[in-house]
Amino acid sequence: MALLQYRNKTCNLYWPSGGNCQYGSVLVECTGTVTQDLYVCREMVVKHQDDEQVSVKLKHFQLLSWPEGKTAINVIRFIEAVGFSEGPEPVVVHCIDGVGHSGVYVTIHNEMQRFKDSDKVDIFQTVQSLRERNPHVFSMLKDFLFCYEALQAFVNKVA
Repeated sequence: MALLQYRNKTCNLYWPSGGNCQYGSVLVECTGTVTQDLYVCREMVVKHQDDEQVSVKLKHFQLLSWPEGKTAINVIRFIEAVGFSEGPEPVVVHCIDGVGHSGVYVTIHNEMQRFKDSDKVDIFQTVQSLRERNPHVFSMLKDFLFCYEALQAFVNKVA
């Protein structure tokens, strides 16, 4: 998953927009693309050139724009589209600096799951836990407030 746009900067393109791309000994094949209003979902197959019998299928979600100053419901819709990680498959989330929007996304995702499981939200605990691993997460008050706004929209939506 890629949360790409961050304060007028973007991540370098590290996936094929279609077809195949070779990255050293790794072959990445884009097998399908679905474009929605908020995001693009790409299905890919990743293989190592030394053993092409072993492959990994994955879905890559790219949020087209972060809702700076806009309604937080778009982030909720994106998280719902990506789905909740209920299986053994890992989820990788990143943004341009690895802490800003990634931290917000992970916090909102975790709190949506907590609310579904227990009808409770504890944004402070989630942010504190994230900051124990990376002290640069949530360096701006607006990110913290955005989480509250998004979760309020989520709670209103499901209540």
